Amino acid sequence: MDIIESYLYSSANFKDDYIIYPSPRICTEKLIDIRVLKYVDIWIHEDIQKENIYGYKFSDEYIRGFISKQAMEIIMPHLYGLGAAFFPHAKGKNERNVALLNGLYENGMFPFRDDIIENAILECKSITDIESYVNFDNIISEKYIVDNFENYIYKIEKREKKWDIKILDFILCHYKSDKLFYDIGHPTNIILKEISRKILEKLEIYDEIVSDKSLDYHEVPIYPYIRKTLGMMWDEKNIRKNSEAIKGTSKMDIQEYIREYIWWCYPELYNKMNKN
Repeated sequence: MDIIESYLYSSANFKDDYIIYPSPRICTEKLIDIRVLKYVDIWIHEDIQKENIYGYKFSDEYIRGFISKQAMEIIMPHLYGLGAAFFPHAKGKNERNVALLNGLYENGMFPFRDDIIENAILECKSITDIESYVNFDNIISEKYIVDNFENYIYKIEKREKKWDIKILDFILCHYKSDKLFYDIGHPTNIILKEISRKILEKLEIYDEIVSDKSLDYHEVPIYPYIRKTLGMMWDEKNIRKNSEAIKGTSKMDIQEYIREYIWWCYPELYNKMNKN
C-alpha cells in the first residue's frame, strides 16, 4: 500500500483533487479510527475477509458498516502469498532465519526457506558446489514447477472475481518477459504500477506515474531451470538492489545470496562448507 500511495501521489491531477488519509497498515495490527470513515469519498482496499488473522474489526464487512453509501469503493488485488507461482523452491517459514537488531527485526535476512539450498546442504555439498548446482537442470521436477504455477494462477483467477482491479491477464502477458514478484509475498513495481494506473483510470486520471520505492527487501532468486521450465526469457544476475534491501554487502548476486543464506542460517557449517 505504501507503493500504491507513492504512485497515486506522483499524479498531479490526483493530488489536485484528493488526499490519502494515513490509515495504519493491517500488518501493524492498529485499527483505523472509525470516526474518519464516514468522511471517505473513495475507499481503496484489498479484499479482507471477516476470518482474517488480525480480527473481525480489520475486515471489509466491519469497515463497510461505517463507510458512506455515496463513497466509491475500489477493491484492489490482494496478492500476498500468490507469488509462490514463481517460487516452487521458496515456500514456508525458514525456521533457521535469525532475527536482526537484537531481535527487533523478526524478518531477518531470509524469512523464506530455500529448498534447493537446503537439499544441497543435506547432500553435504560445498558452497562452491551449490553455486554451480543451482544452475543445473532438473533441480526441481518439471511437473512440480508447472503444477505449482498452474495451482497459484488458478487461485488468482478465483480470487480476482471479487476485485474491481483485475491483474491476472497482465501477469500472464508479462511474466515471461519480466520478474513480477520479488518473493512469494511481494510484487515488483511492474505489477504495482499497473494496479495504480488502473485505480487512476477509474477516477478518469491518465497521468504518467512513478515511484522510487520497492519491496525487494527479501528478494529471492528464480533459478535458471525454473525460468526455463516456465518459459521466462529474462535473466537474473543481481537481486535486492534497493538501498533498503536486506543484504550484507552493497551488491547481492546469486552467489552472494547462497553464501549469505548459509552464513546466517547455518553458521556452524559455513567454514567447513567454504573450505570444501
